[in-house]
Amino acid sequence: MAVSSIIIGAGVSFSIAWLGWNKLEKRAEKTSLRSESFSLLGPTITLISEFREMAENSLYERSSSSYDPISSKDKLIKRQGFDIKFHAKYQLLKTKLAQLQTRGISIPEDKLVELRMAFTTSEIDNIKSYSIALNASDRIEVELYSAFERTYPKSESWVKKYL
Repeated sequence: MAVSSIIIGAGVSFSIAWLGWNKLEKRAEKTSLRSESFSLLGPTITLISEFREMAENSLYERSSSSYDPISSKDKLIKRQGFDIKFHAKYQLLKTKLAQLQTRGISIPEDKLVELRMAFTTSEIDNIKSYSIALNASDRIEVELYSAFERTYPKSESWVKKYL
């Protein structure tokens, strides 16, 4: 009789320990996936900040030299340089978004189209075009954070869960 109660007690103890470790392992895996995905999100957000800087630099450059007689060839070269830089960063952004999409973090394609149009349809030489470019960048950033939170919601506090 005593041996059977010891065996039952040991079985219950091992079962509880196994359930605890199993739950802990699942939570650790979930947390590590969230952390890895956020580490991919960081450089993407930095790249979006670079788009903002490009818009600001373009506005500043255009406004500071507004009445400076620059030849059309020089203007064309500066514009082409800006376009090349934008398209290189845009392709890098698309690559980073493809990496995030493998993790379940995706944004609608229309946000990318809006960003591309803001930077390529006309020069960023006035406040209106600058504002459009900033808004397009901000919308992508907000959408990325929202997609991250949808995919990896914050876990509830154990206090709220058990009280």
